Amino acid sequence: MQNFFWFKDPIAKGLLPQIAGKGSVSWVDTCDVARVAAKVLTEEGHNEATYFLAGPETLDMRLRHAFRM
Repeated sequence: MQNFFWFKDPIAKGLLPQIAGKGSVSWVDTCDVARVAAKVLTEEGHNEATYFLAGPETLDMRLRHAFRM
């Protein structure tokens, strides 16, 4: 997920800076967004359709422990 590129220096120090507090986040990869956009823009039948690109669960800040060195 490209979002983590901006956090590479803090992650190297064992930190994952976020402002979610006790909330949770659905991370989405830009490659997935591009793939869906290409399909929607080039195929018929997508008028007024809704697509959910995030996974089935959100991740809370307990995830930060996975980044500890």
